[in-house]
Amino acid sequence: SKSIEPFSRHFAGGKFLDMLDITEVNGKKRLVVSDDDSEEMIKVWMKYRSALEKGKLLQVSFTTLADYLWILRSASQALAAFGNRAIVYLAAAVSDFYVPMSEM
Repeated sequence: SKSIEPFSRHFAGGKFLDMLDITEVNGKKRLVVSDDDSEEMIKVWMKYRSALEKGKLLQVSFTTLADYLWILRSASQALAAFGNRAIVYLAAAVSDFYVPMSEM
């Protein structure tokens, strides 16, 4: 399964699709956010864009547990110079079980 990512977590599951409507403009169908949900969507989208523009959001993808641990180690080493002024927020979707590579 996939991690619930910052910002998009507000629309997890079917909720995101429930917020959308189809409308027709000049003979072309358009997908739009429903009026009932547009305020919430705009609020979350603005926070997301702000975090991106300020360089405050870095999402890192990985495939295996080994990838995840290597990336975490590298990030921790890079941030070590900042001491207690650095923070790493971990929200990884890791399987409920681990099978060593030698047993796969």
